[in-house]
Amino acid sequence: AGIGQSTPLAEASNMLSVTLQTSCDFPEDTWITLSGLNSTQTATSATLALTSSPTSAFQSDSGTWDQDAGTMVVRVEAGGLSLGTEYVLSFWVRNSATANTGAHVSITASIPSTAEDAGGVERQGTYDAPVLEAGVSHLVEERLSVDDMAVPLRVFLPAFDVQTIGQSYPLISASNMLSVTMQANCDIAPGSNLTLSGLNETQTPSDAALAVTTSPENAFEADAGVWTQDAGTLALTVSSDGLLRNTTYILSFWLRNPASEQPGV
Repeated sequence: AGIGQSTPLAEASNMLSVTLQTSCDFPEDTWITLSGLNSTQTATSATLALTSSPTSAFQSDSGTWDQDAGTMVVRVEAGGLSLGTEYVLSFWVRNSATANTGAHVSITASIPSTAEDAGGVERQGTYDAPVLEAGVSHLVEERLSVDDMAVPLRVFLPAFDVQTIGQSYPLISASNMLSVTMQANCDIAPGSNLTLSGLNETQTPSDAALAVTTSPENAFEADAGVWTQDAGTLALTVSSDGLLRNTTYILSFWLRNPASEQPGV
């Protein structure tokens, strides 16, 4: 069996995907338990939604999730799991708010003993057959251009390793180009929101589409941001190209300086 995750970002929704292949047929009503999935923010649920390939391999397309125990328990659907067939089971959890090295996941199962009696009626025996617990290997892949971030529940804190700002002109009431230089420690996906704060005391009125320029070009949607004068914020949306890890971006935009001297922000 193997397991990987869709994103390592703190607090984000994260799809865990488990690939498994059985050493024999697993009949309907076999219980499969994944353990070691601790440190999530996903509340305990008796019906945590899941998807599978082939489809509907597990009953109700859901499993029993126990947050404190870090377990996900699923029940095999009618038709069972077939020897030699690869199954993929996926479900969503929410990552922790702090950095985490990842989970050591294990898998076990309980297989019912069934037989037809003399009357042709299928019966289930008193005792199920245990499948010995085994470790689940993790994918060795990068996520967001950071190595080895497919480890399940490995959590990474995104940050700007480079973040500086300067201005073109300090004189009162003058137009002043502010230039921000930034470099992230991971890829930042298209559609992500970026907010600059603390730009108070300007004379530039609020503007839902304040023009910006960037190098490289077109880093933000519409080459514009939402400027809010009272709050002193500029909110931008990352364009379809995304922002790439370890790439330096320069963002420039015009504001009007205050009418009186101030020490800066």
